[in-house]
This record gives sequence, C-alpha cells and structure tokens, in this order.
Amino acid sequence: MRGARHKLLIALGVAVLASPVSLAAAKSKAPAVGGFTTRGIEIIDHGLYSTSHERVEKAPNQIAGEREIVSNVRLIRKTRKFSAQMGRTFGFRYRVRDPALAGATLTFRLKFPRLTNPKTGKSRTWQDVPQTAQVGITRFEAYGFDHRWEMAEGIWTMQIIHKGKVLAEQRFHVLVPLN
Repeated sequence: MRGARHKLLIALGVAVLASPVSLAAAKSKAPAVGGFTTRGIEIIDHGLYSTSHERVEKAPNQIAGEREIVSNVRLIRKTRKFSAQMGRTFGFRYRVRDPALAGATLTFRLKFPRLTNPKTGKSRTWQDVPQTAQVGITRFEAYGFDHRWEMAEGIWTMQIIHKGKVLAEQRFHVLVPLN
C-alpha cells in the first residue's frame, strides 16, 4: 500500500478558483459551527477521503520525516467520528476567503493523542506545516493511517493558524477497534 507511510497529506490539482466574495462577507467572524470555527476561512467539506498517490516529500519536522503529496481528492463520507483503519485518510478541504490573508503564511496544525515512531523514538502530540495563503483556491489537508502505531484513539484536531490565531478548526473523534 503506497509504501506504508505515516503522513500528513497535501493535495495537488485541487486548486479551484472560487467566485468572488464581498470583502464584508470574507471578513465575517463566524462563531463555532458544527465542530469548526472560521475567520476568513471556508471549510468546504470534511470527513473520509480517497486520494491518488503522487510523490513523497521530506518533512523533517514530522514524526516520520516525510509527507505524501496526493491528487484526485474525493470525499467518501462526511463524518467527524470513525474507526481508525490502515489506509484510511481523513481531513478537510478549505478555501481562504479573506483578501487580507493573500500571501500570508498560514500554519496547518494537527493535534493528536501522543504518537511515537518506534523506528526513530520521536514522540509528539502535534505537527505543523507552513503554507502560503491563496485566496479563492481550494486546499486539502488530511492525515492517513499507514502504521498501527499511528492509530491513536481520541480527539484529533486540525487547525489553520495565522499569527497565533486559529482561523479554522475541525475536530475528529477517532475510535480504535479492540482487535
């Protein structure tokens, strides 16, 4: 299965230009809704996805030291609660709506129950991936289970952060079956 890697996923070929929005609508500070908050970011969908593997990039700040680049992102099921399974990918697609964020550095943060890579001994409860904001472009952020040691039960939180402020957040409740 695609070299079985612990990874954060980044999508290629997901750029879809959105129709223009008014500055007032783009800058609205919406309250928490359905498990996510938004401040200039639109969460398009969330849940379980299928993807096509493109390549792997080095990512020394991540537990496995690499991340997978994917394409052909397709939502399989909209959900926030699911069982961990080998090969399962979960996350969300989003779009930056606030023109003031154009070109800004955003951070995709994934918070999870403690994971320890048995090969390296590296142990963490979060990972960050910096990215450049592009207004109106659909982006995909996700995580895929490729090793048993990655499948930790609990709340997994995906955030988009700018200058220390959480602009968007989506939480997932991951369950681990007993066998």
